[in-house]
Amino acid sequence: ISFESVGDRIELTDSVSCEIIHTPGHTNGHVVILCSDKEDETSLMYSGDMLFKQSIGRTDLPTGNKVGFVSGTFDLFHIGHLNILEKAKEQCDYLIVGVSTDEVVLGYKHKAPVIPYEERKAIVEAIKYVDKVVPQTSMDKMEAWEKLKFNAVFHGDDWKGTHMYAEVEAKLKAVGCDMVFLPHTEGTSSTMLTEIIRNELEKDK
Repeated sequence: ISFESVGDRIELTDSVSCEIIHTPGHTNGHVVILCSDKEDETSLMYSGDMLFKQSIGRTDLPTGNKVGFVSGTFDLFHIGHLNILEKAKEQCDYLIVGVSTDEVVLGYKHKAPVIPYEERKAIVEAIKYVDKVVPQTSMDKMEAWEKLKFNAVFHGDDWKGTHMYAEVEAKLKAVGCDMVFLPHTEGTSSTMLTEIIRNELEKDK
């Protein structure tokens, strides 16, 4: 059985399969393999220098790689967004980014994003630090963890110490997931850029 290129798949049992999702040229010199079990609806991600075989008992699997998660609106993409994605990828092997849907943004910001979801998603997908983009349909980090089983959540440190994130951090810690706060980029934000654009448009009237 050929098992060398991205997309190659091996059916180990009726329910368990493994698929290569990254080759050495994409991920820190390692092959990354996603193993899925249809019966219990779970998936595990592994990396290693050599391809491997999986036994039914899963006793010979190599050490799993660290999966990170970042979420946000990513409206009017700017250097602060790029910095947090770069710093997050430095601390994990596989980075998943949740991009908030237009409905979610409208629900908690009470205003629609300037850039629609599909375009924001396409921009984030084009960033070299990002391995996978998923729609963020809820602000609940535990709901995201239940679906994606990441090992760490990365967030700007401007939220560190707040009551809301203290609760989230405690819940994640209980399931073995770290909350990692990264340096916030001062002097820029989507809100600031929106205000600048609005002011310039007002001048032109």
